[in-house]
Amino acid sequence: MATLEIPNLPDELYREIEKLARVRGTTIAAVARDMLAKGMGGPDSREEKLLSDIRAEREAMARRGVNATEQEIREARDQGRK
Repeated sequence: MATLEIPNLPDELYREIEKLARVRGTTIAAVARDMLAKGMGGPDSREEKLLSDIRAEREAMARRGVNATEQEIREARDQGRK
């Protein structure tokens, strides 16, 4: 596979990609690949679809007055896994 180096990438853009990678629990490279594929008209990744569904559900919950923190969501997800 090829490697791509991007000179003069604005710091703010890098920070946004880095932040998105942290939120997704993935690498900066994976986020950049997804963004490039999406920008080229490629299909959304499975991860993008899942995240989009999660965001939509969170927004729907907020409209109903249910606001869960990240910690509460993790705890609910992990219930019964121990």
